[in-house]
Amino acid sequence: MKKKALSLALALVMCLSLTIPALAAEESYTIQNGVVTQSYLPNESATIPDGVTALGYGSFWGKKGLHSITMPDSVVDIGLSAFRGCEYLTTIKMSKNVVNIAETAFASCKSLTSIELPNTLVSIGKTAFASCESLTSVTIPDSVTSMDIGVFGNCYSLASVHIGSGLDSIPAGTFQNCGLTSVTIPNNITSIGDSAFHYCSSMTSVAIPDSVATIGSGVFKDCRSLRSVTLPNKLTTIPTHTFNSCLSLTSVTIPSSVTKIEEFAFNNCLALKDIYYGGSEAQWSVIKIENEDVFHVHDTAIPKKTVIHYNFKQPYSGSNPAPTEVPKFSFTDVTPNDYFTDAVLWAVEKNITSGTSKTTFSPNATCSKAQILTFLWHANG
Repeated sequence: MKKKALSLALALVMCLSLTIPALAAEESYTIQNGVVTQSYLPNESATIPDGVTALGYGSFWGKKGLHSITMPDSVVDIGLSAFRGCEYLTTIKMSKNVVNIAETAFASCKSLTSIELPNTLVSIGKTAFASCESLTSVTIPDSVTSMDIGVFGNCYSLASVHIGSGLDSIPAGTFQNCGLTSVTIPNNITSIGDSAFHYCSSMTSVAIPDSVATIGSGVFKDCRSLRSVTLPNKLTTIPTHTFNSCLSLTSVTIPSSVTKIEEFAFNNCLALKDIYYGGSEAQWSVIKIENEDVFHVHDTAIPKKTVIHYNFKQPYSGSNPAPTEVPKFSFTDVTPNDYFTDAVLWAVEKNITSGTSKTTFSPNATCSKAQILTFLWHANG
């Protein structure tokens, strides 16, 4: 009997000495006053306990084994570097009530392909999603009214973005070195910060609304696929390096409101063919151009093939791409794709001819000797 009792006692001791896995989710975290300060989960997926209101500084920083995370709707704040460096994190079920995403909260989550930001979100901190190399698209909700610099910088795969109506500016470096192919800036934006779209080398077009009054330096620098751009009518200064090394840029529309073009603004724009200027030649001549390096291309101030078209009237808003129709006249027998369109435009702008009527130019008609002499007379002043 004594042996049996001893055996039972030993079995009980052994059972008590075993490490029993924690079943409660709270036991996988350090939680203080509703804030997760540390996490201990080695698993690929994690579910944050109900009642947690915030994820503290670095609470999941560098958890390379973490693949998915589920947040309860009680979470309203995602703190500094909360998920920074979670390189294999692919899936985030975010709380529907998050108000703030702090600086570098998801920086370098290199496997994250998408994220749904809630309509409660108000602020996004500096470089919050920087270097999320696999992120392909993002929608910034209308509720966001504050966004710091570089939020999506170096998101190489980011090809599509929707900017909400709550922002009035695009901060510096927001989309620097992203994979954007085109972007439409909403008319609630009044300013664009330095290098906001720098080195978006796949971007072929950008629509800038007339609500934009200021742009920073280097905004479109090294956007090597950008073909044409229309600057907004409120713009007064084209800052330094704005279009530097936009190698495919063939045309730019500059409003008459511009009074200053800073150095290297169009430097190395090798393909620049047409500048459509909203003012007169006299107005252009008094624009403060800081030095010849504004249009510097291989020791030439302005590329020899570049033509400045004066008194151009943009038929649509500043958010439209640069000219899609023949400026200054509306001849029904001349289209933008005709090989002679540039010649017709030049002749009309120089008052050499005004066509055969208000609506026709008759490009295929044979010129009489009298007409030729008249053209020559007008061409020579």
